[in-house]
Amino acid sequence: MSDLHKDKGWTEGLPAAKPQGRSCASHLFGMLMSSIFLLLGVLFMAPLILLPTSSGYALLGGGTFVFFFFWQRQATRRGCFVPVIILAMFMAAELFLFSLLSIETDKRAKIDHKKLQQTLDEYAPGLYTAVFDTVAKTGSMAQQALQSGGASLQNAINSLGQSDSDKKLIMLEEAFSSYPGDPAVVLALADAYMTRNDLAATQLAIALYEALVETDPCDAFLARLADAYGKIFRYDLAFATAVRRAWLPHAMLGRAARQIALLAVLSGDLSRGIFELEKILQLDPVESEEIMLLLAGLYKDIGNTVQAQALLDQVIARTPASLSVAKTALTARQASGNQHEYKK
Repeated sequence: MSDLHKDKGWTEGLPAAKPQGRSCASHLFGMLMSSIFLLLGVLFMAPLILLPTSSGYALLGGGTFVFFFFWQRQATRRGCFVPVIILAMFMAAELFLFSLLSIETDKRAKIDHKKLQQTLDEYAPGLYTAVFDTVAKTGSMAQQALQSGGASLQNAINSLGQSDSDKKLIMLEEAFSSYPGDPAVVLALADAYMTRNDLAATQLAIALYEALVETDPCDAFLARLADAYGKIFRYDLAFATAVRRAWLPHAMLGRAARQIALLAVLSGDLSRGIFELEKILQLDPVESEEIMLLLAGLYKDIGNTVQAQALLDQVIARTPASLSVAKTALTARQASGNQHEYKK
């Protein structure tokens, strides 16, 4: 006989080992959790059964109770932490069920509260107040959560087809509604409107720029307002606004002159541009050579090459040859002279 058979024969007379059972503390904890579940089940199920319009909710609530009850019974055999979580989930599920019932019945408007309270007070004094105070608070919170969630979902759906510029514009509009008197917010919103290629947005930008100019007629605001007027082909207002830049204290006359020359070219009103630039030159600005160069270009465009060449000669004579203004004037003078000789 082999050793294996010997060992088997030696153990045949011994009693079989029993599986390890639950401890006394585990049994007590399981009984405690089951008792709590039963009490809470009565607390939640009594109103659902007694309410005349909640038969479906009573069935759903009973099924929820049975599911969580047997789940916690299995969990109490393995530990004490998971059953507490299951208890919290059960209470949340039942309270949510009551919240839905409250919303569906228009905040319990169809419920005969007097009759229900009498019935509950007969079998369970104090149950009516405890249950419906909890339901009222939870129903209000659930309704707010549903509304907030619906609004968030709607915003998410709306943002799917929006570009980054649209999202930025929406953020700026929200900031403007919160801080309408902040010049930085107003300017940022107006600049965002100007980037859009539609008349309505440009009109909104103009309105915002005009408000900024009324409060603070600085060079930056006037320059943007003039560009906005030019975008809607209101060149009369654009010229007037650009000229205002030249009359500001510590005005940046070179920048104002460049904007006036650009408006003259865009509008085709070269005579107006020449008139305004000559007025600026009378102020003897620091940027005289640059403005004379712009003025020579306008004279050339209207066909007055003699005056254009005279201005270019002044720029060449007054400006060091190493500067870009002198080089540009010299190039323009040579081109103008060659064109004049070609015509002859």
